[in-house]
Amino acid sequence: MPIVAASCLLKVKPSAERPTPFTLLSRVGGIYARFGLLQENGQITDAHRLLCDDYPDMAEAVEEYYRIIELTNLPDNAVFAMAAAVRGDTVQLISPHWSFSVSELEKRLNFRSLTVINDFAAIGLALPYLGGGDIITLQEGKTDLFAPKIVLGATSGTGFAASLPNLDGSWDLVITQAGHTTLPAFNELEDRVLQQMRQRYDGHVSVERVLSDLGLLDMHRILSQFADQDYQPLNVESIIERGLTSQCPVCAQTLQLFCQFLGTVASNYAMCYSAFGGVYIAGDLIPQFGKLLEQYFVPRFCDKGRFSSYLADMPLYLITRTFPGLAGLRVLVQASGTAA
Repeated sequence: MPIVAASCLLKVKPSAERPTPFTLLSRVGGIYARFGLLQENGQITDAHRLLCDDYPDMAEAVEEYYRIIELTNLPDNAVFAMAAAVRGDTVQLISPHWSFSVSELEKRLNFRSLTVINDFAAIGLALPYLGGGDIITLQEGKTDLFAPKIVLGATSGTGFAASLPNLDGSWDLVITQAGHTTLPAFNELEDRVLQQMRQRYDGHVSVERVLSDLGLLDMHRILSQFADQDYQPLNVESIIERGLTSQCPVCAQTLQLFCQFLGTVASNYAMCYSAFGGVYIAGDLIPQFGKLLEQYFVPRFCDKGRFSSYLADMPLYLITRTFPGLAGLRVLVQASGTAA
């Protein structure tokens, strides 16, 4: 039976007694579809990622994954995390441009049970289980184990989720579309950049219009114009490489501005949730920025006037674990998770 976690609140309570069924796990967003198999002993095996553009739909990506790992004993159960607002049977992704019916996909792949949730909800589910080997500390802060944790990140878009602990050991996962909130400007340069982007996007500039790979390309183009330089289109990898090595001043400024916008957004979300359990940064794009996060993201995160010291007490982490979304989906399978 298909299950769509369309609620904005997912209540999760760990259960040591619940058996772990053999389950296909997948998180899809940006350019990759990530897969793994949850075994009955609780281990995730055969983790692999495929380029979404190589496949016309989710079903063919799943079937190709089966072929790659030479799987003959196919799972009856699956849990998918999709980069989409998951509401109802039809799931429409922006990147990749896939659309599917949950019930029809369940039939095509012969699943007894298929559960679909938002992609950053999967990473949010993993937060309470991330250890020292899964993260890099950007700011120590003063951790409160009973305070909310939040996660945000960027690749082809911006995702966000919040984990709220309860006294009985359970927690509530808040599933949001915070990446589509309006992006604020902190200074005159950011005002000028956003003004250019408003013209491009019919007035409204959401967070993910900037905090994404396409946003990085847009900012590089705009900052090149501001510097009166002939604009040379570069791909994301080239902007990051040239910016980190100081080969290109505009590329370096682009990365700096990206980190500062990220700091503003992360601090706004962190204040909304009093996230003294930790603010976690995820995604394929941001970890490539290296020490620029400490130079530009952390100072901007803490730059909140009278509440600067408040934010300086919040722990900041960069998630480095490979496939953290699959780890979160394991939590969902093993826990008694229910949509509120």
